[in-house]
Amino acid sequence: MAFIVVVDDDADVRELIETTLVLDGHEVRAVTGGPEALAAVRERQPDLLVTDHVMPGMTGLELVRALREDAATAPIPTILLTGTEKYRDLSMVDRWLEKPFSPVALRTHVQALLRRSASAR
Repeated sequence: MAFIVVVDDDADVRELIETTLVLDGHEVRAVTGGPEALAAVRERQPDLLVTDHVMPGMTGLELVRALREDAATAPIPTILLTGTEKYRDLSMVDRWLEKPFSPVALRTHVQALLRRSASAR
């Protein structure tokens, strides 16, 4: 299956995402914030990144922007999780989910992006 980096400062949400993805057979590296995610991605490039938007220090959109600005990490598919309606300029992310979300919705988006990514190779 895929290697996925999950970023969320909320331990419960992070655990829900990690558990859902691991049960689907994916390998997951779960981290608590943007700077830690950047380090994880540079250590081992994931097949997909799932990130919360509102986090201290670096937002999910700032994290995705940093990935998109680097040619080596720009192609990584991204899912942004957001709990607020005001973030509507989400053109730099591949998919977004509004919190609260169901594990089924997460799985659907993950599967679609991984399929699309595999067919693009």
